[in-house]
Amino acid sequence: DVELRTTIRHTDGPALTPVSPDAKAVFFGASYHADYATLLAAPEDLPAAADALAGYCAEVGDPGHPVPWDAVDLRRLRMGDPVADALAAAFGSREMEQGWTLNVEPEEVCPVATLPVGGTLDDYLATLGKKERHEIRRKVRRAEAVGDVVLADSADPLADLPEFIDLHQPWLDLPGFLKALREGGEPPLPRVIGFGSHVDVETLKAARAAGCDQVMPRSQFTKQLETHLAEWASVSGEPGA
Repeated sequence: DVELRTTIRHTDGPALTPVSPDAKAVFFGASYHADYATLLAAPEDLPAAADALAGYCAEVGDPGHPVPWDAVDLRRLRMGDPVADALAAAFGSREMEQGWTLNVEPEEVCPVATLPVGGTLDDYLATLGKKERHEIRRKVRRAEAVGDVVLADSADPLADLPEFIDLHQPWLDLPGFLKALREGGEPPLPRVIGFGSHVDVETLKAARAAGCDQVMPRSQFTKQLETHLAEWASVSGEPGA
């Protein structure tokens, strides 16, 4: 991703932290970089591509980083991706020779909602906890106050996609909001954190240009919310409520 890579590498912020010779590297990237990762290759070329990667990792290393690998972390492969099987076979074939231990395990399970066959929305709500049922019904009542609420399968999801995107508050004038906040607000002013889909590069760029104090992908925001909330809510170095 040339745009994000350029933004990250060519920043006016603090210098990047030096990496020690024995540091770990995640080949496919962390969870806040991408939802899933894979090798891009024709299906018939996957075994050769996986074998080439395993062969490289089995070598001593490159001249600039001669320390041998002590762990190879190939995470974020989607369940059912043939690349996972190809990589497991390639690394597994070298397991005894290299003294490796190959572990293949699920990292995280995507939430799944099981709908009762032939059931209604109320039947599904009956499978949830009291708090979840209350929240959903409260939001349905708010929607019904505006108009009729109909749950129906889309006959053409691609054609309906723009309308779905329009539901994400397109009327919010972020630059105007931040300008009014800073010009009309009483100091100290609150900190503004922007987040969105990691693939929506233009929206993230627009949030930075609009003046958000910090901008990040939604997955990173969710991961940091619990640990960074007090810091984000602070104003002028004082703890926020």
